[in-house]
Amino acid sequence: MSGLKGYYFNNNTLLDPSAHVRIDPKIDFTWTGTDKPAPSVDNAFSARWKGLLIPPVSGDYTFYTSSDDGVRLFVNNQLLIENWTAHSSTKDKSDVITLRKGRKYPITLEYYNQGGPAEIKLSWSYPGKEQEIIPTHALFPIKNYKVTVVTGDKQHSETNANVYLTLDGTLGVSAENHLIGSFPLGSTRYFDIEYTDLGNLESVHVRHDNRNDAPAWFLEKVIVKDEETGQEWLFSCGKWITNSEQLDPEKKLGRTLYPEPSSQPQEQGLQTGRIIALKADNGVYLARTDARKQAVVASVAATNFKSDPTTHFEVVKLDGNKIALKANNGQFVAYNEQTSGTPPYRSAVASLSTASEAAQFEVIILDGSKIALNGSKIALKSVINEQYLARTQRTDEYTDAVLARIRESEYANEPKAQFELTFIK
Repeated sequence: MSGLKGYYFNNNTLLDPSAHVRIDPKIDFTWTGTDKPAPSVDNAFSARWKGLLIPPVSGDYTFYTSSDDGVRLFVNNQLLIENWTAHSSTKDKSDVITLRKGRKYPITLEYYNQGGPAEIKLSWSYPGKEQEIIPTHALFPIKNYKVTVVTGDKQHSETNANVYLTLDGTLGVSAENHLIGSFPLGSTRYFDIEYTDLGNLESVHVRHDNRNDAPAWFLEKVIVKDEETGQEWLFSCGKWITNSEQLDPEKKLGRTLYPEPSSQPQEQGLQTGRIIALKADNGVYLARTDARKQAVVASVAATNFKSDPTTHFEVVKLDGNKIALKANNGQFVAYNEQTSGTPPYRSAVASLSTASEAAQFEVIILDGSKIALNGSKIALKSVINEQYLARTQRTDEYTDAVLARIRESEYANEPKAQFELTFIK
C-alpha cells in the first residue's frame, strides 16, 4: 500500500485526538465550502501527512505546495516550506535539497484550513522531470513502533555508549535507529521508531559502538509494539553486549534477538465462522451496502469499521484455502459472468442460501507462509474464472469493486488485487 498516512483534526492546531485517519495515495486536494475530507471532519480543520519518500533518481530536488490556508513541509527532518498563515490559494517553493536514488527519506506535510474552501497540493521537480504532483509510488505510509529497552540490574550493567537498533520483519528491514541517551542500571527506557509496515517481526539487532567511559551493557530484554494493530513482540536477551572478556567470553558488541513464541500471532487463520474485514490499498474497506449496489468499497473510517457491520464478512471455509464470504445480510460475495445490459454484473452479492462454486475464492497469502494471519496482505482469486477480487478507480457507482483481469504472474505486485485482512472476532 503506497501513499502517506493522513491524520485529520477538528482544529487548526494539529491537536490530538484525530477525527479521521487514512492513507492518501497522493496530496492533490481541493475541497469546496460544503465539501470536506470525511464526514467526521469539520470544515475548519488541520491535517498532518507522514511517511517515507523514495526518490527515483539521485540529484537536486525542489518541492512545491499550493495551499489555502497554512502549510509546512519537512523532508529528511529539514523544514523546506513554511507559510503557516491564513491565505487564499498560494504557491510556495522550497530551496534545493540533494537526495539519493532509492533511499528512504522521512517526509511530513502539515496543513490547516481556517474555513471555507480548502486546497493542499504537494509537487516536486528533479533532474529530467518538470514539476508534477508527487506520485503514489514514491510515497509510503509509516507505522509507529513503540520500543521498550530494559537494562539489567547486575553490577556495571549500565552503558553510556551509543546504542543502535534494527527491526527485521517479513515485509522488510528498518534502518538502523540510534537510541539516544544512556541506559542506567535497572532502567526501562522507551523509544518511538517510525517506519514502513515491516509485517510480523522476526528479529531485532542491538549493538553499541563501545565508546565513552562505561560502554559494557547487560541487556535484559527489548519489547516492540505495533501501535496501530496492538501486536507486541518480546525479545529476551539476558546477556552482556561488551568486548570485555572478563564480563563475557563471547565479547559481542551486537546481538540478534528472536521473539518469544508467545509473541507470534496466533495461527487461527481463516477459520469457519470468523468475522473479518478486507481493507483495500486505498485504505477503505470492502463492504456490503444496499441491494442495488450490492457489493462496493465503502468509505468507512478506520476508527469506526469494527463497529460497522457493513464492513464485515463471515468466513465460510470450504476446503483447503477455498473460502466464501457471507455478508451480514446472509448473502455471499460472488462473481457473476459479465453480461450485456445495465450494470452491475462483474461483482455482486449473490442471493444464495448456501455457498456455491460461484461464491468461492482462493486465498493467496502475499506476505507470509501462514494462512491469513492478522495483518496479512491477501489476494482473493475467483474459483470459476481465476480472476482477482480487486479495487478499481471509481468511474461510476457500480465499479468500485470488481474482479480484475490480472495475470497470476503479476498479482503479487499489483496492489489493486490485494487486501489487508483484519479479524473482527
